[in-house]
Amino acid sequence: MAARILITGAASVLGAEAVRRFAGARVPVRAASHGVFVDERLSSPLVENVPFDFTDKELVSNALKNIDRVFLLLPLTSEMGEYARIFINQAAISGVSHIVHVSFLSVEKIPMIKIARWHHEAEDYLTESGISYTILRPNIFMQQFTSLFSPSGGLIYLPFGKGAVSYVDARDAALCAQEILMNAQAHAGRIYRITGSQKWNLHKAASLITEVIGSHVMYADVSEETSRDIMLSLGIPAWKADALLELYALIRNGLLDDISRDYEEITDTVPSLFLDFLRDYADVLRGLVEE
Repeated sequence: MAARILITGAASVLGAEAVRRFAGARVPVRAASHGVFVDERLSSPLVENVPFDFTDKELVSNALKNIDRVFLLLPLTSEMGEYARIFINQAAISGVSHIVHVSFLSVEKIPMIKIARWHHEAEDYLTESGISYTILRPNIFMQQFTSLFSPSGGLIYLPFGKGAVSYVDARDAALCAQEILMNAQAHAGRIYRITGSQKWNLHKAASLITEVIGSHVMYADVSEETSRDIMLSLGIPAWKADALLELYALIRNGLLDDISRDYEEITDTVPSLFLDFLRDYADVLRGLVEE
């Protein structure tokens, strides 16, 4: 059976989880990414991999050929709104019936930070396009503790202060997308806020990581300047580091600790617990601590 569902950003954490969800449910999907999507767990005839670039209209058109529904995950960049315009215009031409767009919880926060403005621009273009849509606004993914928030050498260096976050498992966000795309009409025009059922500051998160992996992890509450220097040393571009520091200020001021019940409404289950996430990723976290 040919794929009728397109997943963009298939090589990202969330995109890969969405691909896995559909393949696991025996639903064929087309996975679009800038590189060849390689995941040994997904060597399946149900997954059609295609090259993709939001700036290349021919690649966008090819990816959308014979597609009915889309999981739209845009790259984090100031050009997000323009990428959304290019893609959504072609989706309309291609006859796409429904788009699930991944935005971000901070879109609701006033005044908006850069990341929120970029997502808001993309949201606006979709809602005004005439294509049936659902918007997911997830909070920060737990999986960031294996990348951007990783306990490198046993220390988490971030300027979060005592600010707590209702982190959500990317696997849960992918399940929401799957449920919606398989029953799109019931979710048309809806905007969902996807969060965990608990909120943690980094002192508590470090304590829980220590408990699970058996190696001591501490949170070092650094300054914004130090955090920026760390990000630049890791190869993060200056524009992205500055955008992330705005996000970190929201966290520090307790503005990303909202807890929503939308996940339960969509899936009829409760969100994954942070402890369960830590247990699933314990080996990865141990490796980061031991680096």
